[in-house]
Amino acid sequence: MLRQLGLKTTSSKEAVDWTAAKRGEVFNSLLPHIAQLDQDNSARENMMFRNMQMYSNTYTSGVFGCYRLFESAASPQGDIGNKLVWNLAKSCTDTIAAKISKNRIKVQVVTDRGDYNLQRKAERLDRAVYGVMYNNNWHRAAKQAFIDACICGTGIIQPIPDVENKKVMYERCLPFEVLVDDMDAIYGTPSRYYRWRVYSKAALINKFPEHKEKLMAMQGQTAMNGVKSQEFIVAYEAWSLRNTVRHVVCVDGLDLLDDEEYSYGEPFLFFRWSRPGLGFWGVSLIDEVAPFQLEINKILYYVQRAMQLGHAPKWLMQKGSIPKGIITNQIGAILPYSGMPPQYFAPQPIHSQIVDYLQMLKNEAYAFVGISALSARSEKPAGLESGRALQTYNDIESERFVLVGQAFEELHIDAFKATKAMCTLIADKNPSFCIMSHSSTGGERIKWKDADIDNDRILIKNYPVSALPNEPAARQEKLAELLANGLISPAEFADLADMPDMRMHTEIKYAGYYSARKNVEAILDGEDPMAAEKYDDLETCLTVATNMYLHARDNGVKDRILQNLQEYIDSIQSLIESDIPASPEPLPMTEMPPAPGAGMPPLPPMPQGVPV
Repeated sequence: MLRQLGLKTTSSKEAVDWTAAKRGEVFNSLLPHIAQLDQDNSARENMMFRNMQMYSNTYTSGVFGCYRLFESAASPQGDIGNKLVWNLAKSCTDTIAAKISKNRIKVQVVTDRGDYNLQRKAERLDRAVYGVMYNNNWHRAAKQAFIDACICGTGIIQPIPDVENKKVMYERCLPFEVLVDDMDAIYGTPSRYYRWRVYSKAALINKFPEHKEKLMAMQGQTAMNGVKSQEFIVAYEAWSLRNTVRHVVCVDGLDLLDDEEYSYGEPFLFFRWSRPGLGFWGVSLIDEVAPFQLEINKILYYVQRAMQLGHAPKWLMQKGSIPKGIITNQIGAILPYSGMPPQYFAPQPIHSQIVDYLQMLKNEAYAFVGISALSARSEKPAGLESGRALQTYNDIESERFVLVGQAFEELHIDAFKATKAMCTLIADKNPSFCIMSHSSTGGERIKWKDADIDNDRILIKNYPVSALPNEPAARQEKLAELLANGLISPAEFADLADMPDMRMHTEIKYAGYYSARKNVEAILDGEDPMAAEKYDDLETCLTVATNMYLHARDNGVKDRILQNLQEYIDSIQSLIESDIPASPEPLPMTEMPPAPGAGMPPLPPMPQGVPV
């Protein structure tokens, strides 16, 4: 594709290692090398453009001249244009993306035999990194990478630290923008990465203001549709991670950035639909569906032509037997004729076997990928009414995508590690760097210096977002079962139900429970204890505080924090005791009530001679 931009390849005799080039002259050796890699990558590019056309069901064109390749990517039999009707490629991609990427996967930090203080710090690190990823739309980028992998084989995200604005950006890379040397990447871990990207001249100047004058003087390319609103410049970026460490950004004729101390780790996050037996780039879902899709396209083309030619009924009659124009659409019209009577003929445009063949192709494509036709149509099987039955059905169907799901979870682990490294970089330049995150009791601001932990003291693992079912009906059944067995309280039931439209009601109804947790967690984080109030839910506060105290005591929490917890518990108990009504004072001995039988009048004497 880069040949469309005028880049020229370099013969092996002229090739110069760009990592050894002098500062200010890197572009002379880097750009021809990238152009050669792009030329070697042309077969993969054509495959990606074909798959993009299949997914979007249209010819893809852009405002930049190099995208003309999109229009020549399809073969004659795979010509889709406006003829494609059953878009299996999009149906399979969207169905699987909805199944696997619908949950926001949660990565958790686990300490390696750490004390309680380290565990609490790990909890803050966990919330801080998740807050960065959530606030900067990581999950949106991850879903797009998943769809890119289904279409092109590999989804790519570039995490970028924005030191000035104190945030981490997750930038989606078009799959054909990133290049590697096939021999360097044969084992899956290349030592060098390359990326080219189209920038507007204004955006490039904003990113590298120190080169404003030279960039303004450069002649960029304009949109191929003739719109001259702004000019575009292609920038080239390269990373060398081993042996010679270097990170450079160039345009044709100018070095914009040259960093010889790059220490951020891998520059990209990769997600592959299916790993190949050999090589770096993944195999796409649409590659698996393409044979079915192309065959369906060809059959539908002939079916459409046959329907256009043979769908209308016809009259068969002898020539000249009926005057011209006498056949109308009037009810009960009389047709005078001479000779043989006319015959009304309704031909069958296509044979029923053609329809059966098309349906078979469609069903086989779904079965080959591993999804049911019911899932593709968002329908549930007949007879599955209970929530647990639906959840079991979904689990069975999802077993086909276990490997894909695990790869998607690994993407989140890699993103967590990259985000942590970049937050440390931002905090080094901005010591007061804080992150807005959330806890069980609401939002909180976490200072990065109070959360950062060395990588050798923690283990980053991926856990399911929830051990509860995903389907609402199945989730309610499971929670009701736990509540009936006494394993959770009504407050915990409402919290775990996680219904957005009832969140406010839940927080108000069980405010005592949330308030108790907030107070205890603040003490565990080192804050001074606050005395309990008579308006608190004292019984709930006492239960939560006592349980957390015992847990903290058995895990080696500092004595100062334990003492603060004791003071908080004592204040709760004092309020409880003050609310107990005083028992009545004991009566004096002289006023004690008589014992049973004592003080009663004597019985009258029994009459003589009466048997007892």
